[in-house]
Amino acid sequence: MKPVRAGSFGLALLLVLLTACTTTEIGGQQVAIRSADPVFIDELLNGSASPPRRIYGWLRMPAHPTRGPAPALVLLHTSFGQGEQDKQYADVFTAMGFAVLAINSFKPRGVSNTTQDQSLVTESSMIADAYAALAYLSARPDIDKSRIGVVGFSKGGIAALYASLTSIRTALARNGESFAAHVAYYPWCGLRFLSPKTTGAPILVQSGGADEITPPGLCLDFLEQLRLLNPAQQADMIVHDGARHGFDHPSLKNVTWAPVGGVTPASCLIREVRPNEFVEQSTGRKVSSGTLKSVIWDCSGSFGIAGGDPEAGRKALSKTMAFLRRTLLH
Repeated sequence: MKPVRAGSFGLALLLVLLTACTTTEIGGQQVAIRSADPVFIDELLNGSASPPRRIYGWLRMPAHPTRGPAPALVLLHTSFGQGEQDKQYADVFTAMGFAVLAINSFKPRGVSNTTQDQSLVTESSMIADAYAALAYLSARPDIDKSRIGVVGFSKGGIAALYASLTSIRTALARNGESFAAHVAYYPWCGLRFLSPKTTGAPILVQSGGADEITPPGLCLDFLEQLRLLNPAQQADMIVHDGARHGFDHPSLKNVTWAPVGGVTPASCLIREVRPNEFVEQSTGRKVSSGTLKSVIWDCSGSFGIAGGDPEAGRKALSKTMAFLRRTLLH
């Protein structure tokens, strides 16, 4: 099939394809995990008690038996929910020798996707899910708790990236657990902290150079801030020239240009101006759990372009596999 550009009909078709992909079964054992529902990062940092939430994920063990406990990856999905993309990466990672726990952050909360309203399930809730998954895996005798990484895509990529901060780990790690590696595909990097100290675990971010939804420039700036404050931090970013948001998504492999309606946070930048006090820079509005939804609506756009780029997807996967071999398969 030749690559196509999606117009209004193409957009409708794209949404149908992406929604259909969320019905894909990841496979493996379904496990229940105790998490919580924080709305914004302020709840995590000030120690507020968030409503408890039971979520679930699909646990797949390595494709081939390992000697001793296996390394593992927590997999976090996009705003479209868990689906074909998660399954394809789980296939790759289990073949590499990882156990994979693919978390479903939406369905247990009664949500199918968050493209029109990102507050239905926030990134803070997905960060809480990531650490809940880490605690679950760390308690299993067949998992090496010193070699657990996290990989996320788009909305899940935000959670995978910010889970690297010490303040967040301190708030969420029940027994002092820590991720050993962080991989984020095209995350939004518009949340800035006064002192973003990291756990020291290696970080890899990959974005498309033509991404209008979660611009790579925000991540380049954020990672530079991390390296300045944490001189020993390995925080690498790879920008794939010409690639758009979702460039590796299987539903977009034949769609090179697809308009996407909904909340696109390209213009949003939230800074911590005083300890645990955050302000969105374009609107000047204070951001908290109570105001997050309206602030994001005010600073966000309602239109963006996604598109598949199979070559960029292959290159990104190769970089991810090399990173994971270097950091976790030892």
